Formats: sequence, C-alpha cells, structure tokens
Amino acid sequence: MPGTVNHTYGNQGAPRRPANQGPQWRPADQGAPQRPTARASSSGRRPTPRGGSSQPRTPWMKVGLIALVVVFCLYCVYCLGQSLFADRLFPNTTMGSTSLGMKTHAEANEELAKLSGNYTLTVSGAGEDVVFSSELLGVTATNQTVESLGLVGNAAAWPLELFASHAAPASAVVAYDAAVLEANVQGWVDAYNNMVPAGSPATLRYDQATSQFSVVNAVPSQQLSYDAVLAQVKAAVDNGATAVKLDDSCVMNSQVSGPSVEQLKKEAGQLNTSFGFNFTVALGSSALLPINRGCALDWVNVDADYNVTYSEERFQEWLGRLGDSLNTAGGTHTYTRADGKEVSVTGGTYGWQVDRDALYTAIRQGIDSNSTNTVALTCAVEGNGYQGPDGPDCGRYIDVDITEQHARLYDVGGAVLWETDVITGYDNGTYDTPTGFFVINAKESPSVLQSSSTYDGGDGTEPLTITYRHEVEYWMPFYGNFIGFHDAPWQTDGWGGDMYHDPYYGSGGCVNLPTEKAAELWDLVQVGLPVSVHY
Repeated sequence: MPGTVNHTYGNQGAPRRPANQGPQWRPADQGAPQRPTARASSSGRRPTPRGGSSQPRTPWMKVGLIALVVVFCLYCVYCLGQSLFADRLFPNTTMGSTSLGMKTHAEANEELAKLSGNYTLTVSGAGEDVVFSSELLGVTATNQTVESLGLVGNAAAWPLELFASHAAPASAVVAYDAAVLEANVQGWVDAYNNMVPAGSPATLRYDQATSQFSVVNAVPSQQLSYDAVLAQVKAAVDNGATAVKLDDSCVMNSQVSGPSVEQLKKEAGQLNTSFGFNFTVALGSSALLPINRGCALDWVNVDADYNVTYSEERFQEWLGRLGDSLNTAGGTHTYTRADGKEVSVTGGTYGWQVDRDALYTAIRQGIDSNSTNTVALTCAVEGNGYQGPDGPDCGRYIDVDITEQHARLYDVGGAVLWETDVITGYDNGTYDTPTGFFVINAKESPSVLQSSSTYDGGDGTEPLTITYRHEVEYWMPFYGNFIGFHDAPWQTDGWGGDMYHDPYYGSGGCVNLPTEKAAELWDLVQVGLPVSVHY
C-alpha cells in the first residue's frame, strides 16, 4: 500500500517466523542463533534500552570525577599545611649558624633566649676545651623573639614559603662588648702560652763536661696567636655558634726561623778547633766563675758563611758586662733564697769591687795561652764568698725579711743555722729599718743604747723630746754603729706579725730579738758577716 513502511526483523527478504512457533534452532554446524536486530525508529534514534532511561557514562565523565578527587585531596593537604605552619617555623629558618627550622614559636624563642642571656662558647683545639660564659664574652640580653625578628612566615602561603629562606644575623640576638671579649680572650691566650713551649730556633749548645759545641735542633712553637684566635672566636660569636674548633692557623710559627742545622754544624766545628782555653776565675777564696770556649760565643764574629773570627770590640763589651756582674759593692744583689723566695737588694756596704785592668789582663792571658788553671782576680773590695749568678755573692749571711718579720742565718750551702721572729723599725718613714746588703761592724756585750725622739702632738703645744737609754746584753750593729741586732727584754707581748706597724712596739730602726735568740746569734756571728735586709 502506498505510504506504508514495512518494519522487519533480520535481513530484508527473509521469511517471517510464524507467530505461534517458538524459536528456530539451527543445526550445530550452522552456528549460534542470531540475536534479533532492533528496529530503527522512524526518527532515526536508537531505541531506549530496557530497564531505564539514563545515558551511558563517557570517558570525559571519568576524568572529571578524578580531577574532583585530586582537588579535594590538595585542598586537604593545603589545610593541613596551613594548620601546621600557623605555629611552626618554615624549614629554611636560621639565626646565624643556628637552625630554627620546623621548631614551634615557643621552642625557637627558647633557643633565642639561650643565645641571648645564657650564651656560652666552647673553644677546642688547644689542649682541654675552655668554655667562655656570656659574662666573659660581654654578651648582653636583647630579648628578641622570632616574631620581632620577622622569622615567622605567612602560613597561608606555605607552599611558596616552604622553599624560601628565612634568616636573621646572630648579632641581632648575641650582642657583645668587643672590649670585654678581647680582654678575656687575651687573658686566656696568655695563660695558655705560659704553659706550652714557645719554640726556639736551632742553636749551639756548649757541653761543660766535654768542652765541645754541638747543635740543638729547632723546637716548633705550640703557642697560640692572639689575633688568629680572636678572629675565630669573634666569627663564632657573630654566627651565634656555641662551639668553635681552632684550626692550625691559630698556632704561631710551627717552625721558628733561624740558622740551619748545617750552618750551625760548621760554626760549631770552627769553635771547637779554634779555642782550647778552660780556666776558672777566683774571687777571693771562691773559684766559681768558669771561663771556657763557651764564653767565646759572646765575643766572636760569624760571617755569612759561618766562618768564626775573633773580635776585640766584642771581647771588650763582654768583659765590661762581666766586670759589672762582679762589682756588686753598693749595687743590686739579686739571688734566690734557699726557701725559693726571689730577693733583690740595692745599696749597702757589702760587695765585691774588681779592678777592671787586672780583670782584662788575667782573662786575656788565660785565653791566649789556652789556660786550664785557676786565675785569681785582684779586688779593691772583697766579700766573703761568691755563689754564682743564681746565688748570693757571699758565703754565710743573715737574711732579715721585714715583710715576714723573720730573720735567718744561712750557711754557704743554704742550710738554716739560726732563725727567729723579730720586730723591726716602726714603719712611719722615720724609724724604718734601712734596707740593703751590709756587714756586721762590731760586737759588744753588754752595751748601752741611747737615742732621742721628738714627738709633735699637733695641738699647738711644744714638741716633746724624749731620750731613750737601754742597757742590752748583746749588740751587733750593721748600719754604722746605731742600727743593728740586739736583745729587747722590754718586748713582752710577742714577736713578729704586724707589731712593727705599731709605734708602741716598733723599734727605732734596730732589729729587736728575743734575749735567748740574741745570745745564740752572738755565738754564731763574727765581724764582717754579710747582712741582707729587704722586704
């Protein structure tokens, strides 16, 4: 019929299946039954599948869903990061050399407090470690915080801040007084250098036993350079470091400059073959001053090739120094007392006075003849012994120590033969016991001591003059005939200590002794015995 569209299932032209018949099965060799093909609608659209009316999902829908999940996760991570850095510093946050990264604000501020008022610096690399406190470094508290220093980043922008640098100089917190720091570093370096070898260049050594020169190798210095140490300590403090290890640049010259060993060996060989003298100079009955080829180092010239030649000019200079060391009368006497106290006494009447011309003749003849004998010197003034440069220029002597208020009689070997506490002159500038090296001028027993003293009361009355007359059993003067040792039976309140500061007890300049000690000393001394009076 015209205008009519026939709708068929399967291929066109195929016979229809009877309405009442069931499905037709083909033989096995003809394959599986064909699924009926849906009829197309008159509009050209595909028929709606059974069971619902929604469209099937496309790949773009899946991508969108994944993107939505990713965005949600990123948002969650952002929120977590913002929460984390709301009270925590970013990883690249530093204060000088101190890392504050990932610390809470409270933890970081505790670190800043340590750097401020409680700062310490441990210095190692030079023996035992030494800790400089904030006081020694002159560090003062600045009370800075991470907030005031601008070390707190923007938590809302943490993805960007995470890789940014957040730093402040340590000087913002570790403020110090340079003068205090320098003075204390200098004190420590000086103390350290006093305990370690300073080093020395290669040099010659004279062996008294073999009368030969030999070479002593150079000794490396182990002392510290103050400037180098100070620079490294300041750099550490400037960076807020709590420890610094000094490097090798802080040690002074590892090898002290000087002549080479080869050069010194050549010089030693010439000295050993050029001079053969080895004699001793006698002062009175003491023969304690050796003159040997070791002295030649003071009066020979050594040229650029280390050739040794005699120098008359340097010999005269050396002889003058030798004469000055022997001429001690009225000069300074320096010695180490037997108990270790270093004593220096100037002035007095005791000492030696050597004739300069006689000294030159005796030593020059000994050198020219390669003498090995003892040479006696002619002296204008002689003492009672000579103990060498480290001892008194005397034999037995009395040592009066005003500071200790104690007197001792030493024998030539330093043994104490007699000692006692004493009372010396009242130290008001008028009655002080005079210091110097004297001798016992006389001995008298018994004796009468007389003196007069004038006292001004300062109240307008006439000054009062009092004459003293004391009878003593033992009188041994050493300063003229009016200052000396004597017994003082009127001193009944003790001896020594600070009594000489009191005008009631202090003497008029003499050395007061207990009566029994004065008797002992009387039996032990003789006129001419040296007396050293010093503080």
